[in-house]
Amino acid sequence: MAPEQFCGVATPASDQYAFCAALWEVLAREPLFETASLHEPHLDARRYRPLPRHLRVPSEIERAIERGLSPDPEDRFPAITELLTALTPARRTWRMVGAGVALLAIAVGGMELRRDSMIAEAAVAPEPVIAPSNRPDQTQIRALTQLGPDACAYAPAITGDQIVFDRTDEHAVDLYAIALAGGTPRQLTSDAPWEWRAQPGRRDGEVLHLIHDPKRHAGAAIAFLDVASGKSTRALDTLANDAVAIGDAVFYIPNNHHELRRSIAGRDEVFAVPPRNGDFVTLAASPTGDRLATQGRDQLCTIDTATGERDCFPVRATSRPAFGVDGRALYYSGRDGIHRIDLRDRRDELILPEALAGGGLAVARDGSTLIYSACGAHARLVEYGASQRVLVDGPSVMFPATSRQGDLAWVQLQRGAMVLMLRTVDGRQIQLTHPDLGNVYSPAFSPDGERLTFAVAGTHPGIHVIRRASGSAPTSTMFAESIAQRLTDDATDQRPIWTTTDTIVFTRTDGRTPATYAIPSDGGTSRKLAVGRTVIGSRGAEVLVRSERAMYWLDTVTGVERPGPGTSRSATFRTLSPNGDWMTFSIGGAVGHMLWRQRTTPGARAERVAELPTGQTIRELAITDDGCVLGTPSSWSGDLFAVPAPTGTRF
Repeated sequence: MAPEQFCGVATPASDQYAFCAALWEVLAREPLFETASLHEPHLDARRYRPLPRHLRVPSEIERAIERGLSPDPEDRFPAITELLTALTPARRTWRMVGAGVALLAIAVGGMELRRDSMIAEAAVAPEPVIAPSNRPDQTQIRALTQLGPDACAYAPAITGDQIVFDRTDEHAVDLYAIALAGGTPRQLTSDAPWEWRAQPGRRDGEVLHLIHDPKRHAGAAIAFLDVASGKSTRALDTLANDAVAIGDAVFYIPNNHHELRRSIAGRDEVFAVPPRNGDFVTLAASPTGDRLATQGRDQLCTIDTATGERDCFPVRATSRPAFGVDGRALYYSGRDGIHRIDLRDRRDELILPEALAGGGLAVARDGSTLIYSACGAHARLVEYGASQRVLVDGPSVMFPATSRQGDLAWVQLQRGAMVLMLRTVDGRQIQLTHPDLGNVYSPAFSPDGERLTFAVAGTHPGIHVIRRASGSAPTSTMFAESIAQRLTDDATDQRPIWTTTDTIVFTRTDGRTPATYAIPSDGGTSRKLAVGRTVIGSRGAEVLVRSERAMYWLDTVTGVERPGPGTSRSATFRTLSPNGDWMTFSIGGAVGHMLWRQRTTPGARAERVAELPTGQTIRELAITDDGCVLGTPSSWSGDLFAVPAPTGTRF
């Protein structure tokens, strides 16, 4: 709604404003304004928010949209026809604007559109590449495996007429094969280390896969496996998260997720890096090997294997993607189902609603079948000690936090978003945030236990504070005027904690370098405390921070650092108790965790609390003031499914 309409005034210039707002949202795929209510009069005072840089919007489009969104009608174009003229060059050079310009042209030509419906009309998605009538028939989907509730068929890869996948349970992870037509799975590996995440090999009947011992990094490798004989040949001795073979080269993502490497003819080098503040998690190769696809945090990227040039899409994929048979389409799993991106015009369509492929996708060589893994995690919040006690049972529980008063907070999946939950010491359970806020991460209590701070990604990104007594909508305490600029700069704020000086300290990552910031809990000006440090926890006015090599106590008042407690460099998920006297961490990589606790006093030794089964993963830890460790172990389950292509089409 144009600003003047809040005062009951509507002019032809109001249609310009409504259209340009809708066009901005179509291009950015996010709300132009972050205010939840459209009835807040101060909405019109907001300054123009530039479109995200990754869209590469031509400058003439940006200038035309910005002018159309001027708060003062007098500053907009004198007539809609002039706005059309301003967008005409863009209509020829940038296809994404075409649908919106055409809609406006219809309106100018005399088609009567209600002023208050312009946004809804203009925001209609582009014409789908696969028309609704040609979408896969969900009634034809068939299950290829039936592993039961305690096992998962993960990361399908097709070689010849065989699908190779990981079978994961609480005891082992091994490779299995099953015919594309179905049948009984056949076990390919049985060694003690994990053998998993297969990809097509250099020829039919061969796969590339990873070898990983979850209890130690030694012995990790990328290897080729002959499906018929079960013979394995090591290609690289390295710990990787995913890998593909293209000709004589092996491309792989190291376990740090911060780069894509290429190994060829004895040379091992960095080939590509993710977008600023992004990461690489999984990898897929096109049928001809000319492109790779990487899935990371909030983006999918394709990478030219000749030049290393990267092209990214701002989508939230949940697992390994797959190229279509002609390399022109990319299939991925979102939170709402399986999507198809046409790589020629960048159109994205949901083709299989509610088909959740959390374990990855693969496309048959002839394009006749799409294979997906419905593998998913069931996470619980568990208290570890002399015996284990389940505090919260799934479906997806993360980021536990405790208060000095004995209250418990955590994050839980609801309606496709992570919401903040609270259980009080007297047993009451309260949902504190709404899914529309976005995904909540890393809650922490204030010293008095009456407030919580947490990070949010998505619709309203940043560090937020909520008063637990009210359960009202969270209020952003920092950078209310510059959230949009931070997003443009690809900065991410995370891991907020509270100090006894009523200051919130958090980690900001901009590009590759993390920094520690502090801000008063009631808002105000932030200040940078240290560079190259991430926040772990607090004790009094000090915070425990970590560099790549060591931990330090950082005084948030003076900025002075002193040595902190020592732990193994392979420790992960470090966190402190609310009073700062205890630290907990895990050792063991992504799987098979051993949980430890340690006093933060100088010279204190760590003691092992629990060892998780091999097939379980853990996401986050917490520890109470009396040294009780809380964790969120996840067990995985799900089968493989085959989707036939619609008649006359190929995936």
